[in-house]
Amino acid sequence: SLTLGPIVSPRITSTKRYFHNILNGHFAQGSPRLAFGVADVRDASRAHVLALTDDRVRNERVIVTSRAQYTVLELVKILRRIASEVLPDPHMREHVLTRLPDRYVDEESEGAVTLVAKSSDPAKAEQLLGVHLRTIEETVRDAVCSYVRLGLVEA
Repeated sequence: SLTLGPIVSPRITSTKRYFHNILNGHFAQGSPRLAFGVADVRDASRAHVLALTDDRVRNERVIVTSRAQYTVLELVKILRRIASEVLPDPHMREHVLTRLPDRYVDEESEGAVTLVAKSSDPAKAEQLLGVHLRTIEETVRDAVCSYVRLGLVEA
């Protein structure tokens, strides 16, 4: 899974780098043909804390990620749809939107390669821990807003 959502530090770690690269044009020539589940960092954090404090979860494996898998191009579609909301500066918005990928690097191949062969099921996180996952739109929106706020989106 790709962990997204709001960040609190401008330090780019390996987890943050993938989304940072999308926003800053590193995939402008084309996106890798990969699909992955997405976990909102707030949902994952909440699940970790609850799992440590709830005896019902002892010795259980709880998956906190989206049931659906997303490609970079699907994340880009969401970003394009919410761009005016999350990128209020017109210059920055234009700069980001013109550098987002609109195709795969390898156009001849069919379909995206999934990083996990089957979809994950967050039902256990919902049932045992009461963690209801945020929508992909909310996760992407809040991630972009925090990257902008911390100066991590090139203008």
